[in-house]
Amino acid sequence: MLQILTGRFFENKGKLEEQETEAVLYSNFWFIREINTPVGVLNPARYGTREATAFVFRYVNKYERASDKDPMVLAHSDEAVDQFRALATLWFRGLFHPDRAFVDAMTRPYPRGFGGGIVPARYVDRYFNASVECDHKEREGFSTFLTSVLSLPREKYVQVITCVRAFCDSLEALGINYDVAYSLLIYMLEALGKASDEKFTPVWEDYEEGQRKKVDKLCGEMSGDLARRLRETLTNTPHLKLSKRFMNFVSGNIQDSFFTTDSVGRTWPIRKSELPRLLKNLYTTRSVYVHELEEVLDESRHVPPEPTDDTTRIRHDPYLTYSGLVRLARAVLINFIASAPKLDSEKIHWRGQLPGMVSMEMSPEYWIWRTEGFEAKHAKHRFSGVAAHFLDLIPKDGAAMAPIGPLVEIVEGMLPKAPKEDVPALIGIYWLFNCFIVPQHKRPDSEQHLQEALDRVADCHMEFLVSAVISGSGLSFDAAASEAAYREYLRHKHKPLAVWVAGLLDVAVLCHVANLYHEEGKPDDHRRLLSEAVLDAPFNLGLQQRIADARDAGSVVDVPSMLGHRVRVELQINYEI
Repeated sequence: MLQILTGRFFENKGKLEEQETEAVLYSNFWFIREINTPVGVLNPARYGTREATAFVFRYVNKYERASDKDPMVLAHSDEAVDQFRALATLWFRGLFHPDRAFVDAMTRPYPRGFGGGIVPARYVDRYFNASVECDHKEREGFSTFLTSVLSLPREKYVQVITCVRAFCDSLEALGINYDVAYSLLIYMLEALGKASDEKFTPVWEDYEEGQRKKVDKLCGEMSGDLARRLRETLTNTPHLKLSKRFMNFVSGNIQDSFFTTDSVGRTWPIRKSELPRLLKNLYTTRSVYVHELEEVLDESRHVPPEPTDDTTRIRHDPYLTYSGLVRLARAVLINFIASAPKLDSEKIHWRGQLPGMVSMEMSPEYWIWRTEGFEAKHAKHRFSGVAAHFLDLIPKDGAAMAPIGPLVEIVEGMLPKAPKEDVPALIGIYWLFNCFIVPQHKRPDSEQHLQEALDRVADCHMEFLVSAVISGSGLSFDAAASEAAYREYLRHKHKPLAVWVAGLLDVAVLCHVANLYHEEGKPDDHRRLLSEAVLDAPFNLGLQQRIADARDAGSVVDVPSMLGHRVRVELQINYEI
């Protein structure tokens, strides 16, 4: 949002809506004069060293209408303020937050009574001091830093601002959970590494030393080519690739000044020769916490390091303290931003990225009838919408069907030549329309066309089961084939453009198959499927009870009434496949 307010994505085609806006932030950071930035002015509102200082961030909220008919107006800009405060926290190494009580609590010098949590200032320097001062160089550098961030390509900007927020989240979590705060910085560095365009390929020396020696010994007993292929296979594992990328990315974004001028005032500072070992231990610490919830640097809990300590030793092995990890993460973030490519302008779909925008699928009656661009490969998704539409119509008296007649005409032409995998969905659309439409509007010779299409398909499919359940028709497939079709549907239902139906239809199909097992004299399978149906219908306790009663009584379930069907007076149609 903050990047959008710069106007770099605007095309100067529509009316520009502007609104001068103010936001109040509180901080332990203080200065006397205002700070001008590319997106607004940060001005102190009051001063003090014992309480959080209030700042007013003045900026202009902007929106360019796509045209004179564009109904959109200014989006809420809280997200822009949140991004600004996160960037200010990163740069100035002081807290910025909209809640003064939060800043006061995080900068407290003592615990809040017994068990009141840790004091953040004891674990990292400057960020949680009662008063954080800055020099002229830091103030001037902030504007340059913001310009660099806002000039990133949009995709990179979104990735970077997510990582900057994670950096701030880590600081804010420190007073509550040290392990989460520590681990969150490692996750941030991993995510930032993924945003890098560099490719990191592990080599055999990156493999874990103990296991590497064992494999080398085995490779000595093999032919040279076989040993080479074994090593290549072992180095091609996802875990090794991720750890290699993490270590190389962090090391590649640390400048020499990090170990010289930037280390002034640090105790036990990070040494360049120890950085690879520190990063390896850091990645291992992250893995152990994620998979086993093992506490981070447990030994340092009893004798906390100094806030300026970068490293600590555990049995001669170096580890990063939280303060050292914060310093490292900040250096990597700032260097990554400075070295990333910059753009003056860019064409993107920025309106879809405004806060408060939600993408969702419309109700089926608004799109299932559309014919433009419809192809056989869209049939499964379209069938899902058609099935949902008819399920909604069943219990309603006098409900009007969506005008899908032109679509069904296209489907009829596709049936003889469509790819095999799309035919069942096309059949389902054709079947449901001609079952529910008034007789005078049925497609000519619809039953003949439907039977011919069904003759092309040898196996049962979920589309047939759903169509039969909704229409109250019958199929010639036995229970085993029907259950196999349902299981196949479950394996693929969450894939793009796959068949997906509402939970009620899932349960109805299960009950339909259970009824088939009952008719075939297989009570164990009947009971098994109804038990599954009970557990898959938590959205309707009454329905669960009905299914459970049928299971316990060994009787069939009235599937049509489950969907809201009235008493049928038409003759049942059974399609032979």
